[in-house]
Amino acid sequence: MPIDGDLLREALAARERLAQAQSAVDQTRPEYHAAVRRLHTAGASLRELAEVLRMSHQRVHQIVADPCCSFCGARKAGVATLAAGPGIYICDRCVPLALSAIGGSGRRRVRAQGVVRTPTALLRRHRCTSATSRRWRSPRP
Repeated sequence: MPIDGDLLREALAARERLAQAQSAVDQTRPEYHAAVRRLHTAGASLRELAEVLRMSHQRVHQIVADPCCSFCGARKAGVATLAAGPGIYICDRCVPLALSAIGGSGRRRVRAQGVVRTPTALLRRHRCTSATSRRWRSPRP
């Protein structure tokens, strides 16, 4: 039995629309997850988020607990290294971009694993002139 040309064109057009919709979902999901994380960081409880977003408490917990790059949205499983900071993550692919955005500071170094480190020689312990306590600070150039 021959294939109906009209039905074939309809199926191919539907396949193209499906691929475009899937691409849009893949691009939007990290934005949505980041927004949910920001709501949680701002003080919303997991149960409050689940109720207003109409999803299960367990799913909200998965979104909030799943670490991903704060810049590109890449998940931990999809990158070689995901370095954690206070409330922020950065992946090994975004570290060079962040360094270039910071500029040509001679006070940086990148370890092989992709974690940004400031050389310890730059962080010296100085006596604070206004108090008797010591504090960490970078030396003046």
